[in-house]
Amino acid sequence: MQREVTTNQRMYFDLDSTGQYLISGNQSGYVTVYDTISAPSTYEEPMLQPLTTFKAHDDAVNGISYHPTMPMLATASGQRKFITPMIDNDEQDEDLITDKTFEHTLRLWSLY
Repeated sequence: MQREVTTNQRMYFDLDSTGQYLISGNQSGYVTVYDTISAPSTYEEPMLQPLTTFKAHDDAVNGISYHPTMPMLATASGQRKFITPMIDNDEQDEDLITDKTFEHTLRLWSLY
C-alpha cells in the first residue's frame, strides 16, 4: 500500500468493521480504498493495489472514519498553510502562500 503524503501533518486511516477494507485519504484530496484480504501485487516489493479512488475534497483528507454499523463514511479536510518568507518586503502576505487552496470541511458519504 502506498499513499501520497508529503507533510508532517497526521493523515488518518480506518478499517471497516470486518477488517477487510482499509480506507485512507491523501494530501491531494483523494480517498483510496484497499482490500486487505486480496493478494498484494507481484512487484519486487509486494504492495496492496487500490480497489477504488475518488476525489473527496480540494485539500488534504486528513481525517477519515467508517460508521461502525451503517454504510456511511466521514471525511475531514484541511491543513495548515504557512507563509513562505521572502527577502523582498514589497510582497503582500497573500502572494507569499504558494498553495492557495483552503478547505476545512467535514463530509458524510453514503456507501450505497
